[in-house]
Amino acid sequence: MRFCAPDDRVVLTNPTPEQLERLIRTSPHGYWQQGGNGEAILDDDSREASLWIKQPEPDRFFVTYSKPPADWLVPYDGGSCASLVEDERGGDPFWIPRACLIDADQTVEVVSWFLSHREPSPRVSWCYWHELPLLDSYPRP
Repeated sequence: MRFCAPDDRVVLTNPTPEQLERLIRTSPHGYWQQGGNGEAILDDDSREASLWIKQPEPDRFFVTYSKPPADWLVPYDGGSCASLVEDERGGDPFWIPRACLIDADQTVEVVSWFLSHREPSPRVSWCYWHELPLLDSYPRP
């Protein structure tokens, strides 16, 4: 297992749940805004399954689970996708529904589960990105 920090420089090999929990709970919002798009990546040794972690708003995380064919599985609370927060992905503006943001406790759960199971945590509701009820005007707020 490998954790690549948002700054694209720091890599932790075989991180422990405690190390990643500490990063999630104590890193300031600026930590998550570094690098190309402020996204940390946690992937397994085969690089087949990965978890992408962003913090587009202080104390709120956006996590994407990817493992073909289950690409772009995201947390979703079932609410409206009308309220969006602007972030970045791949150097381009990226609008994230606030209904897909999770708190630090949920993020710790998702990361810990991924470390031990290489799968999305069953304690969080997930939805494929392409199945979110995005407004017709998406990606414009």
